[in-house]
Order: sequence, then C-alpha cells, then structure tokens
Amino acid sequence: MAKFPYLRSSPISAKFKQIIAAADLCITANLNTPALILLYSAIDAASWLCAESPDGPVQKYFVAWVEKYILAAGQIECSALDLWAARCGIVHTLSASSRLSREGKARKIFYVNRGGNRDILDQLETIRNAKSPQEARARPETASDDDMSGNVVLEVDVLMNAFQEGVASMMSEAKSDASLSARIKERESKVLATISDGQAKALLDWGQTMLAIAGAPERQLLDLDYMTDCSWCGDAAARVLVRAIDSTGTSIAHSEICDECGDVLGGNGVIRDLRKRRWIS
Repeated sequence: MAKFPYLRSSPISAKFKQIIAAADLCITANLNTPALILLYSAIDAASWLCAESPDGPVQKYFVAWVEKYILAAGQIECSALDLWAARCGIVHTLSASSRLSREGKARKIFYVNRGGNRDILDQLETIRNAKSPQEARARPETASDDDMSGNVVLEVDVLMNAFQEGVASMMSEAKSDASLSARIKERESKVLATISDGQAKALLDWGQTMLAIAGAPERQLLDLDYMTDCSWCGDAAARVLVRAIDSTGTSIAHSEICDECGDVLGGNGVIRDLRKRRWIS
C-alpha cells in the first residue's frame, strides 16, 4: 500500500553552506557579479528567517539583520543602508546604482576582486572626490556613514566571510533563543527542496492512491491487527485500513489511516467509533 514519501528539506544551515560554496566557486572563476547576486540574495533569506513579520518591508528586516550579524563584527566599514542599496543595484540592474544612491541616501559600493589591490581603488576614490591637488595626494581615509560624497570600497571575499560568520552567529543565538529558533524551524520547512525521480514517483503513487480512496463509490473500513504510521500524515498511529471499492466491488486501492485523516476522507467519526467491517461512503 502507498506510503507518504516524507521529503525532508536540508537544514537551512546546509543551504547557506551551499550558497557560500557556490559564491566561492564564482569568485575563484572571476565571476564576481554572480557571486554578489548569490550573497545578497542569501542575506535576504537569512533576514527573512529572523524577521518577526516576514511579510513586512524587506528593507526593514534586511537592514536589521545586517546591523546585528554583519556590521557588529566590524569587518565591513559601511552602513546597513549602503548594503541594502548595493543589494538592490546588483540584484535588479547588475550595477552599483540604486534609487537610494541616486537620491544621495546611500553610498555606492565598488568591489575588489580576489587577488585585487584595494589600495589602488582607494587612491582612485581619493582623487575622484578630491577638491584640490593637495587633498588628492593625501592618503585615503574611510568615509563616515554620514558622508555621502565618497563610495565604499569592499572586497568580495570580505562580504562572503562576513555573511558566513553572520549566519553562524544567528544559528548560535537560536540555540538559546526559543522565539528565534521557532521562527527558523517554521520557515526552513518552506525552503525549496530537491527530490529525485524515484522520490517524485513515490509521491505520485501515494497521491494517486489517496485520490482513488477519496473518489471511490464505497470505502471499506477494517480494524488493523497491528500499529503503523498513518499513510496520510505519517505522525499518528494508524488504527484501521481503508479500502477503496469500485462500482463492481473490486478493491482498487487501500491505505492505513489514523482517526483524524479518516475523518478528512469522509469518515465523519466512523473510525472513532470503530466496529469490525464498518463501511463508509
């Protein structure tokens, strides 16, 4: 008889490890824009896991997550709003420009590739923003979060490492924060899972069996002389066998069902007041 093929998604921490590994491969291959898209999308996902209101403004919980888990470590010298604007630019237009940067509310972020010389880019930024030759010759200084005149220079690897450490910090915090742990556990069940052809076929077989039982002209209800997991929910103990009977009296499908799932099928409490060879229709 068909059993529901329980398909468990990988833990969300494993998903993040996959994204980090993919971003690292992209960086190694000098595919830095795809790496940035992966990283900013992953920050989106991590912040959604933590958000108390996941249907609220994405910017709000993205910024909150970045401030708590990325900027607090001190590896990146920019504001959370700068990173949000950079995320919008990269993900939406493959550029450093976003509405916030055009409005002067956030700085653009330019990236140093793996193995690149940050000092060169820093000095170019100093010359670009200089108001005099003397200022252009000065060593670059990190702009404050309130200074919108300069751009941010950020190593792609630094962003990747900061995200990785941020996820580790979030997961560590969840061990002692019941509310955060519950949010992560509830939402990770919605994360996309990959199944094999064999698993998909098992799921199809189960679905077709349930449809046959639900749509049969008659269904025969029999006591089980053993206990097993319910074929529908997989959690409760099945107490009865429900057999689908076609119009000719031939059995076309059967499955072990618990009380609650039997009621869903249309048992209307029959299973709860079980007698041998009771019928439901």
